[in-house]
Amino acid sequence: MQVCLKELIIALPVVLGLALTSAHARQPFNSNDAPTIEKGNWQFQFLNSYDLLNESVAPLKKQNWANFALGYGVTRRVEVGIAVPHLAIGGNTWNYGVGDTELNAKVQVLPVNPERSRPAVSIATKVEFPTGDSEKSLGSGYVDWDNTLIVEVAFRGWTHRWNAGVTLFGNTSTGTEGILVKTTVVSYGYAISRQMTKRLRWGSELTGSAATHVSFADAEMELLTGGNYQLCKSVSLDFAYSHGVKNASPNHGLVLGFTVLREK
Repeated sequence: MQVCLKELIIALPVVLGLALTSAHARQPFNSNDAPTIEKGNWQFQFLNSYDLLNESVAPLKKQNWANFALGYGVTRRVEVGIAVPHLAIGGNTWNYGVGDTELNAKVQVLPVNPERSRPAVSIATKVEFPTGDSEKSLGSGYVDWDNTLIVEVAFRGWTHRWNAGVTLFGNTSTGTEGILVKTTVVSYGYAISRQMTKRLRWGSELTGSAATHVSFADAEMELLTGGNYQLCKSVSLDFAYSHGVKNASPNHGLVLGFTVLREK
């Protein structure tokens, strides 16, 4: 564990350096996975995404999203968590501050079974509270409620994951990204990943959303590729590159963070 802490200390300046530049699921992926945190375990995650924004939000050009998340395994199939983001949004000037605070939970309906190829199924829900300043685009100004169905299956060494969700009220904005209109939003995602080596897991995903009163061009659609490098049993370095296809997604994003698991 001492060696692992040294590796994490070496990695931290890189991660935190991105968070301070000019100054975003199991990470780094946007889609959620079926497993839950083991009962009695704590998980802390830090993730930073530095994004070049779409021209549709000009004169704003850049956004930095630093997310601090804490999760806890309540039972063998239930986890709860809280996430607090910090945003920096800039063009000619910069706005800094806390974003919308999220409370979340996930329940395994059909648990992961490594000895069988049947799908694992979970349901995740999250509520975002408008703690960010909406006048500075740091928050949506609404209470957002999102629910997601997660289906995951392992096949020939690859893990396939599908998400289907609905935002019943509010919107999907994170600063200037996402659908900004208060409406009903449907979301989707497909991810594929593989354990490439003992320490390295790599994958890609396509995620997006669509909404009533929002054109298809102004919806969300994003491609992301990245993974995790396990520094030790309890700490991983998380990284990815993202590319936005539709106007509500950033043009390009560099994602870097880490996950720390504290076992009971």
